[in-house]
Amino acid sequence: KIQLLWRGLSDNMVLRVLVLVAACALLASAAVTSRKTRDDPTTPQPDCDPTTCGAYAGNPECACASTLTPLDDDAEYVPQLVVLSFDDAVNAENYVFYQELIDTYKNPNGFNIAMTYFITHKYNDYSLMYKLWSQKNEIAAHSVSHVPDIPGYWRPAGNDTWFSEIYDTKKMIEKYGRIPEGEVKGWRAPFLETGGDVMFQALQDAGFEYDCSISTFRYSNWYQNAGETAPRGALYPYTMDYKSDLECSVGRCPEKTYPGFWVMPMTDLNDPRPPTVRAPCNMLGSCLGGNETSPDYWTCKDDECKDNLVRWLKDSFHNHYDTNRAPFGLYAHYSWFLLDTISEEGSRNRDAYKEFLDYITTSVDDVWIVSLSTVLEYMKDPQYKEDMEDWMEPYNPPIIPPTSDCPDPTSCFFEDSPFDGNGVYMTICTRPCPQYYPWINNIDGNIPNDMVI
Repeated sequence: KIQLLWRGLSDNMVLRVLVLVAACALLASAAVTSRKTRDDPTTPQPDCDPTTCGAYAGNPECACASTLTPLDDDAEYVPQLVVLSFDDAVNAENYVFYQELIDTYKNPNGFNIAMTYFITHKYNDYSLMYKLWSQKNEIAAHSVSHVPDIPGYWRPAGNDTWFSEIYDTKKMIEKYGRIPEGEVKGWRAPFLETGGDVMFQALQDAGFEYDCSISTFRYSNWYQNAGETAPRGALYPYTMDYKSDLECSVGRCPEKTYPGFWVMPMTDLNDPRPPTVRAPCNMLGSCLGGNETSPDYWTCKDDECKDNLVRWLKDSFHNHYDTNRAPFGLYAHYSWFLLDTISEEGSRNRDAYKEFLDYITTSVDDVWIVSLSTVLEYMKDPQYKEDMEDWMEPYNPPIIPPTSDCPDPTSCFFEDSPFDGNGVYMTICTRPCPQYYPWINNIDGNIPNDMVI
C-alpha cells in the first residue's frame, strides 16, 4: 500500500516530502548539538566555545576547561575515572609495591588496574620500569636531574634547561628502557614547580601531549571561594587552545595558548587536619605528612590512625563521585608509604591506601582505575558508563604477556656520578653500558659529564 501511495504522488509532492524529511533531520541534529554544548558558567576559559571545541563539536583534540561532564549529561551516567600516580625513579623496593597493587586490584571488566609513573632518570631502574609499561601502565617524564634547589635552579630555568630536562628524560626512557617512541606523552614538573610559558613551550617542542603539574583548589568540589554560594566543582581535563585564568598553587602559570596540548588539573584534596593547620594539598605527602599525633593534629594512635586515613580518602573520593565525577587523582611518592611505620611489613599510610582501593574496586559501581593518557583518550571519545567495558578493550593489559624487549637487563656501574661525585648503578635494557653516566645534554653517555656544555 505504501508503494502504491508513493507511486501516486506527483514529482512536486515527492520533492516536498523529501525536503520536509531533511528539515526534520536537521532540526533533530540541531537539538542534539545544542544539548551537547551547554556553556559552563564557572569555566576558567571564558573565551572557549564548546560548539567548536570538544568531542561533540566534532573536534576531539580540543576541550574547554569545564566542570561539566564531556558527555554533557548528568554525572550519574558517567563512569568515575580514578588516577593513581607515583613520582620519581623505579627501583627494586618500590617495584614490589607497585606490582602488588597491579596484581591485587581489578577494574569492572576483571582486568588489572593501570597506573601512571612519572620517571626521573637519576637512580631509575629501566628494566623494572619496562616491566611496568609492558602491563599497560603508563610511563611519563619527571626530569633527568630532579635538582632539589627550587629557587636556584627551577625558578630561573630558561629555555635550554627546561627543554633538556624534558626532552632528555623522554629519550632516555626510550633508549634505555626500550619504550617505543611516542609512548611517553605526559610530564609532571619536579616539586610541581611549573615554569610558565617557557616550560609549556618546551613540552610542545619536545612532542609531549599533556602536563599534570598544575594544582587547583579554587576549582574543586569542596572549596568555597569568597563571595560564592557553593564550590565551583572539579575540572575535567582540557586543552590550552584558549587562555585560562586557572590559578597555579605552585610555580608560574602559562599566559599563552598551546593548541591541542592537554592539561590534567591536579585537584587539591581537602587536608583532613584541624582548621588551625589545614591547607589545600595536591600530593598525599603534603596532605598528611607523617600523620602526626600532636595536639594540633588528629588525636589518633596505633591502628586508629589508619581508620582516620581511610575515612578521609573515602570522603575525598565521594567529593567527586557524588557530584560531577571529574577524574579523581591520588598522587604520591613511594616514600609516603614508608612513613609512620607500624611494623617491617607495612605502615598506616600503606594499609589505609590499600583498604581504600579495596573499597572503590569492590563496593562502588562504575569506578575505573586507569592511566592519565587513558583519561585523555576518554575525553576525546566520551562514553556512558554501560559502554565502558567494550571501550576499554584497547587499554586492557595483554592476557598473554608479549615477548619482552628487555629479556636480559644490564647493570652498569659508574664511578663518578654528575650529581654528587659518588658511584652510581644504572640497570638498562640495552648493551653495551654507556661510557659515562647519561645526564642532561649527554643522553648517550659518550662525553665526560664535566665536559658537557
